[in-house]
Amino acid sequence: MSVLRGGIGDGNYVVAIRRMKVSRFCHIGDALIAAGRASVARAGMALAPSLGIPALPRFSMTAIERVAAFMHEHSLTLVTAESCTAGLIAATLADVPGAGALLDCAFVVYSPDAKCRCLGVSARTLARHNLTSETVAREMALGAARKSPALVAISNTGVTDSIDSEIPAGTQCFAWVFKSGGADAAPAVYSETRRFSGSRNGIREASARYALVRLTEYFDERRGAPGRR
Repeated sequence: MSVLRGGIGDGNYVVAIRRMKVSRFCHIGDALIAAGRASVARAGMALAPSLGIPALPRFSMTAIERVAAFMHEHSLTLVTAESCTAGLIAATLADVPGAGALLDCAFVVYSPDAKCRCLGVSARTLARHNLTSETVAREMALGAARKSPALVAISNTGVTDSIDSEIPAGTQCFAWVFKSGGADAAPAVYSETRRFSGSRNGIREASARYALVRLTEYFDERRGAPGRR
């Protein structure tokens, strides 16, 4: 018996063993990789010595893979309401294998009119508050939550450039809504404002990742002390 190769790829864990010119391959699917990639790595490293090959290299789950695994573990689904990120929050999660079970839909609402028409943001709110504000972000997230059966809604609105004398470039406002069920009339709502630096697209990508990572933190906070922030 001779070992041809052992490796952990992006979505695949392959061990090839040849005996009498017969190759056997073990494949672990994308959904298992998304939910338990670290466990697969440990299994591979434990298997390697018994086969007489060096231990396989260690790797860790990325931050977004951990978010996806967390959502699988807690049976969470997501709807997004995105202005500045323009769908990147949903797309970033969709990059992870198995994300089809986690995403319901995404609203990309760039214009003020689209925020009102698609998500029910009130014209009064837009008249009284800057588009880059937590008040607008909260109404966006609540509007998305009302229109989707998803248990979590994330919204984003912000600026990447110096186009507003009142708002520094890179300012991003977010809101997260958590429902206990599809018809939850009093969901938990969290919001915050952060400022990112870098290029236009760098700011948008960092904002999308931040929004997803904070999902897990606010979910845990809500379970410990439900309410608004």
